[in-house]
Amino acid sequence: MPRQIITGGRNNVQMPVRSLKGKVTRLVGILTLLFLIAYLAIFYLYHQPKLLEQEEMFARKTVMQVQGVLDRTLHDLVSLNEDWSNWDAMYRAVNDWTPQFEAEAFPQEVFESLNIDYVGVFNEAHDPVFSVYLVQAPDGPVLVKQVPHKQTLNALFQRDDHLVTGMFPSEGSPLFISSQPIVRSDGSGPERGFLVMGRGIRQPLIDAIGETVRERVWLIPVEEIDPEKTLTIHRTGLELVLEFPVQDYFHRNLFGLRVVLERSLFEVLYHSTLVSMGLLLVAVLTLIIVLSTGVESIVLRRIMETAEAVSGANVGKLGFNPVPEKGNDEITLLQRSFNRLLARIDREEQLRRSMEEEIREIERLATAGRVTGNILHEINNPIRVIKNCLFAIEQQPEKLPETLHLLRSEVRQLGNLTNQLLDFTGGRDNLEMETMNLVSVIRETVLSISTAFPEGEYSIVAPESGLQAIVFGDADRLKQVFFNILKNGLEAMAFSGRIMIDIAQDTEPGMLAITIRDEGPGVESDAIPHLFEPFYTRHKESGVGLGLSISYDIMKRHGGDIRLDETVRSGACFRIRIPGELEGDSVEDESMCPGRR
Repeated sequence: MPRQIITGGRNNVQMPVRSLKGKVTRLVGILTLLFLIAYLAIFYLYHQPKLLEQEEMFARKTVMQVQGVLDRTLHDLVSLNEDWSNWDAMYRAVNDWTPQFEAEAFPQEVFESLNIDYVGVFNEAHDPVFSVYLVQAPDGPVLVKQVPHKQTLNALFQRDDHLVTGMFPSEGSPLFISSQPIVRSDGSGPERGFLVMGRGIRQPLIDAIGETVRERVWLIPVEEIDPEKTLTIHRTGLELVLEFPVQDYFHRNLFGLRVVLERSLFEVLYHSTLVSMGLLLVAVLTLIIVLSTGVESIVLRRIMETAEAVSGANVGKLGFNPVPEKGNDEITLLQRSFNRLLARIDREEQLRRSMEEEIREIERLATAGRVTGNILHEINNPIRVIKNCLFAIEQQPEKLPETLHLLRSEVRQLGNLTNQLLDFTGGRDNLEMETMNLVSVIRETVLSISTAFPEGEYSIVAPESGLQAIVFGDADRLKQVFFNILKNGLEAMAFSGRIMIDIAQDTEPGMLAITIRDEGPGVESDAIPHLFEPFYTRHKESGVGLGLSISYDIMKRHGGDIRLDETVRSGACFRIRIPGELEGDSVEDESMCPGRR
């Protein structure tokens, strides 16, 4: 995140962009967002299903109302049929039916005035005496003599009392049908047959039903109704469309009804919910603005003043400026606590400065002691070889020529150590460069190590003397490098084990690679980054940590380098690179250290 520098007082006070005001604003914003998410979750997981459930209940109630109107229409037909079946004239005329009675009792005007579409009179033997339909013809309604379907007649005759009511199919529109026995008005005498009346179920009747339930109702073919559902609900904008089947006397789907309801009430609930959410969001945003302004004016400004005063208090100097205390609230208490803390820090700072002077003096003495110890450590190696050479001359005078050669080499090495220490301290930069066989330098170093450390069960495997590795460098300095690494390896192995020295052509053209691998415990991972740092040592009892540092500097000055191969799984393997050529061998090995992974 980018950061902003806010300058105030005599010093610069660095504050992140995410100030307290921003944190408070974000906190309120996050809480608001969580509240809105919870509100939406509650709305869509609870309120909306409840609204849909209420909407479906309202739809089913409307269906029940429509079916109730259908039942009342059928009941009205039953009442009309009862009145006509108890007409004494009808009782007398059944056995002696005349055209005059038929013309007087059942003219077309009677059909139209009673709003009936079928009348049938049947005697005791179920034979039709009079059976007429009012049919809607192109020129207008006409009376047509016709008996109902056989299935309808069977349903009418299967009851002994002939009291049958229900909806039946017909060749025209479906019919409400009521069947009543024909008896005297006082109920005396035997039954003379039965009277059947039917009322057609057409759109005008359905419109009347819609006016009763105050909804729009349409009659639709039964084929348009899903036979698997008793009610289908379609939500289209502000309308709720219901489609359901109506069953006949035989419990089969006879026709379908489509009812269209207004969803305005439910839309008002939806819109009111959305409006309330919008108002809530505006209220929360207003709260955020007011809260942010209040926090800035009441809290943040005084905190900034306190921070600027603390940053310019000049702690550690005599007469520091205290933080001004304003008001009598929690921030004032904080300012008073700051003043007490600053006074204490001022005293501690002055005490710390005096102690730092003493510590610096002690460190100067300690540094002088460490440098002295390092010099003694580096000089001790050739002195040890010289001492052993003198002891060998006393014991075996016949080896004097060979021993004198080694003595001269170690005295020369002792002088070079002094020069190298001067190099480390910046007192000497010259190298005595010459062309040499690096294999001879290595083998001579191995002989010096063996003489310096005769005790122990170890062996050092050096390259064969016939190998020619031609380099241009300072032999004594290179010998010091190999001596330091071999000595460290012997100490790591406790002078028991084997050290392998290999030399080959490096993958980089014009470079030689020398690997020195021991069988010790290896180098700890936390020590690897510090191996070549001055005064760092893993063997406090035998050195002060300048051997590898000096070796690293020597190799850099020869145009090469030295590093620890961290991929070796056991022991330590140092890889030294130096410009040179390996005559008679074209090996180009990436690393001769085994165990690479």
